[in-house]
Amino acid sequence: MQELNLNNTYNGTLGFHITNTFSIFISMEKINDKLKYNNDEVKYFEKESFKFNNQSSLTKGKIKYFSKLRNLVTLEHEIKHFNDLFLTPFGVYCIVHEFNMLLNLPTFLSLYNDSNGFEVKLPFFKSLKEKEKIDITQIELLEKKSQEINELYNFKNTFDMTSIDIIECLATCAEFQSLYLYFGQNTVDFYLNFMLEQSDTYTHYVKAIKFIILTLNIREINKIHTILYYCLCGDYHNEGKNAFPSKRFEDLVLHFHNNKDKKLSFEAILNNFYTKNNYKIPKQAIQDCQKIQNESINRFKDKFNDINDNQQKSMNGIFELYDEYFSKRNEIINKKDFFTNYSNLSNYMKHKHIYPNIYYYSPISEKNKVISIEINEILKKEFKIELHNNNYPILLKKKNIPTFNKLQESNSVLYYAFILNISRLNSIEKIKNNDLTFLIAEYLKNNFRVTFVE
Repeated sequence: MQELNLNNTYNGTLGFHITNTFSIFISMEKINDKLKYNNDEVKYFEKESFKFNNQSSLTKGKIKYFSKLRNLVTLEHEIKHFNDLFLTPFGVYCIVHEFNMLLNLPTFLSLYNDSNGFEVKLPFFKSLKEKEKIDITQIELLEKKSQEINELYNFKNTFDMTSIDIIECLATCAEFQSLYLYFGQNTVDFYLNFMLEQSDTYTHYVKAIKFIILTLNIREINKIHTILYYCLCGDYHNEGKNAFPSKRFEDLVLHFHNNKDKKLSFEAILNNFYTKNNYKIPKQAIQDCQKIQNESINRFKDKFNDINDNQQKSMNGIFELYDEYFSKRNEIINKKDFFTNYSNLSNYMKHKHIYPNIYYYSPISEKNKVISIEINEILKKEFKIELHNNNYPILLKKKNIPTFNKLQESNSVLYYAFILNISRLNSIEKIKNNDLTFLIAEYLKNNFRVTFVE
């Protein structure tokens, strides 16, 4: 039988969550996705799921059906990333660092900038150190912090998992719950079983979930989600690497494994873990990091009071956006039912009311130009063109979604965030290997004459 190629059943470039813009970016081909289905559509998916659940062999029809389901939940997957990073101590730790990086960026770019545009030489930190009139100490502090964040994301536990694996599996849990709400348990069973059977193809998206199922014999999605969610709720200022998501996952799984024969409830085993290790319970860690977050923000603000007016103007949009983030986060975590809603997956799906900015981006043709997207009358009612590249729309933005107002008022934050995110890739090859990063680099070059060189 001809070997089937699974590599095209899910393309990671269909969606991205970009932390420092509080935004998600979805490929334009997903633009007509919907989150409500009529009875005939629901019956179709129920029937197909039942059929493929009873089919043991891997067929083209089965792969195509899985791909269709996967595409339907791309948006929910990315929204889950946004919410997880928006609220958890892990997210706050990373976002405070992003805030600091963005605040420093206008000062760094002033060393490059002139009326004819400028080149950003990669690797970024190395090239900055070669500039005259640069505060080397500040560059080295930011570089060290960036390395710490990179280690936080990529630290491997003894199960060969990184924090990225944990984060992706949390978003996969949201896919399961979305499919359950749309099409019922049969569809979830098919979707989960397919991913488990083809786990080599979907490594990041199912690795931790598969490990929990095989090691702890836990298949309930809510329980899997709770274990993974708690991994993002460490105390990063007092627990060191033990708070890293991948390390917390390892410790939690071993704790469950050692207690599985003691006839304790799931909740009792969880509570015992925190008591035994003298760790803050997740709810407390989430609330306590609010104080650390506020201290960091005030320190950053004090530092930038003395800079010149032009640089201050560049930073105002960044301050306003992050002020909006911190105030919204404080508002949510101080609600009485917050933790129950957000740590329990089914409640999270019902109660989530914070949405990222949602952008739809146009694809790339021949790796050197942006395809022109015809904005028809129907799309005009639903979207507005947010950014342009010459005469081409780059990003379309959903109208009438309660998102971050400060980012809607000015694209200056996107400008700085785009430069920072592209610069951190540190090589032209990495920029070109991804549709969205290549698109952003082209946008910066064509509109602001900002180019990246090695």
